[in-house]
Amino acid sequence: MVNFDVLVIGSGGAGLIAALSAIKEGSTVAVLSKTPVGTASSTAYSSGFFTLPYQDLSFQRYFDNTISVGRGINRKDLVETLGKEACLSLKELQSWGVTVRFLKDGHATVRDSSPIPIVSGGGFISELKTLASNKGVRFIENICVTDILVSNKRVYGVEYCDWMKGTFGRIFCNSLILATGGAGQIFKRTDNPSRITGDGYALALKGGLSLVDMEFIQFYPVGFDEPRFPCWMIRLPIIDIARITDEKGEEFLKAKMQEWSIDSGQDISLYARDRTARLIQEKIAQGHEILLHLEDIEKEKWEEWDLRKITSCFPRGLNPWNYGPVHVSPLEHYFSGGIMIDKGAATSIEGLYACGEVTGGVDGASRVGGNALSNMVSFAMKAGKGAASLAYRVSPKPYRLLEEKKAKKISLSDRGIEPCMIREKIKALDQECLGPLRNEKGIRKVISELEDIYRDIPDLKVEKPQDLLGALEIEGLLLSSLAVAYSACSRKESRGVHYRIDFPLEMQDFERSQFVKIQNGQFVTGFDQTDKEPIFVEKNQRSDLV
Repeated sequence: MVNFDVLVIGSGGAGLIAALSAIKEGSTVAVLSKTPVGTASSTAYSSGFFTLPYQDLSFQRYFDNTISVGRGINRKDLVETLGKEACLSLKELQSWGVTVRFLKDGHATVRDSSPIPIVSGGGFISELKTLASNKGVRFIENICVTDILVSNKRVYGVEYCDWMKGTFGRIFCNSLILATGGAGQIFKRTDNPSRITGDGYALALKGGLSLVDMEFIQFYPVGFDEPRFPCWMIRLPIIDIARITDEKGEEFLKAKMQEWSIDSGQDISLYARDRTARLIQEKIAQGHEILLHLEDIEKEKWEEWDLRKITSCFPRGLNPWNYGPVHVSPLEHYFSGGIMIDKGAATSIEGLYACGEVTGGVDGASRVGGNALSNMVSFAMKAGKGAASLAYRVSPKPYRLLEEKKAKKISLSDRGIEPCMIREKIKALDQECLGPLRNEKGIRKVISELEDIYRDIPDLKVEKPQDLLGALEIEGLLLSSLAVAYSACSRKESRGVHYRIDFPLEMQDFERSQFVKIQNGQFVTGFDQTDKEPIFVEKNQRSDLV
């Protein structure tokens, strides 16, 4: 029997910081990772940029900005906690030996340790991994967690599959931390790594937890949309030195910036990603091409850090200073919603904690640029310390009484359908119907077609280990997509990054968070958990989902 005080699922920034925080409290800690540790992490591919109350950015201004961008539905207690803890958390990272540099006007960066610009958070992840290894954190790689084990509303372990070996098993623990990231791979256009498939959302839903505000998905306004180019974001400060136009040369965004009282690409990146992504997607829907004129930038400037990141995206032999304008469009970047947590990063299941992008509540309807990493560091530290503290206080469960195996939902064969085919169908459907512009017809199309797939997942063809991993990820993709779709269907307004063409106005009656969960085998949504009755999306009478 394998047993740890604290188990952490996920080996990105959130998972590694949580593991370090737990082991510093004297716990035995293991990190379960689908891949070699850190290699599939959104943190590694981030800009390495933090926003926090520091120097000229006061706590009150930081708090007000976060609530304003979140359109008033953020959990104010979580925002207050983040505002008070962010600077302290980064200084604690520094004390561990992590390379953190504080900047002026309320920002910090970890990119100084990065080997190359394209992975500005890569050095950060490498430093955390080395620290965790040196402190005795055990890494268990190539592990896909299929279920969390819960009894009497308390977690006691996980079921998993080693997808390289094709073996299933269990690991027991006194505390468990979910740090699995978001679900960017439900979309065709995303800058998230390929293994970010909504695993944590699926585990939470199947374990009986609610997710909050899953309709709010941030699409970064400007990403490469050229043949042979990677699906990669281009940071918005670029528009201060390069024009963005339609095919007729109209600088449509510049006119809107004046209307919004925004005068720089940096301010758009911090406070107006939602409006900008919507504007660009509407232009594309009207048949326009959107062009970023990188040829405006002098050749000599391309040695600067952020510009070198753009250069690395160009196919071999091509250079941005003589290529001409590139086509761009929005791409999925970040899930603002997720697992409901309290100020200590605890969930409603005893012993179960969550941190990083898999959680919700801080951002509300949209996220301030740079808050993702501040959120991740602060609540990961809280999750690790809380999980370690609880692990000391609880007595071990009688595991031998709880050994019944759950039936595996996915059936594998050597003659079924390839997992990648189902994955691509999900991604295409979500891109079409759950992107920056949504309507009732499209949302219900997603619900209908994906519920059909989930109720009757065909036999999946597995010929090699990578096929097995792809098969195991299908459930996360499906349940995450359905959680987004049901939430988007219930919110009959437009707010932040959720834009309904059929309900284009922001409505005061909807200035509330929304939860979604699986109850009696069906998805249920409701606004604020104080409602006497949840608000149901139209129920169908087919067989239960789970």
